[in-house]
Amino acid sequence: MHLERTVKRAHRAMPRQPMRQRGFAILGAFFLVIVLGALGVAMARMTAQNQAGAALDVQGARAFEAARTGIEWASWQVLNPASAPACFAATTLTFPDGA
Repeated sequence: MHLERTVKRAHRAMPRQPMRQRGFAILGAFFLVIVLGALGVAMARMTAQNQAGAALDVQGARAFEAARTGIEWASWQVLNPASAPACFAATTLTFPDGA
């Protein structure tokens, strides 16, 4: 019984909050969750774009080196007349089996 009176007194002594202030913390938490979610989505998109850009860079480097190799091979064929055929269109390439 003494405990009940103490609880009632403590309850009466607590100041009451106006109705407008109730739920303010949940709005702040909701806003924070939305902002953090948007940041996560933005970071995921940027990561995907960076990976796609890096893959394109690698493909570009491979294409450049392949073109450079072809030019070097052609220039060696032209500059070394002993190994060059009379007409490049008549050149027959033979590959080993499985190639």
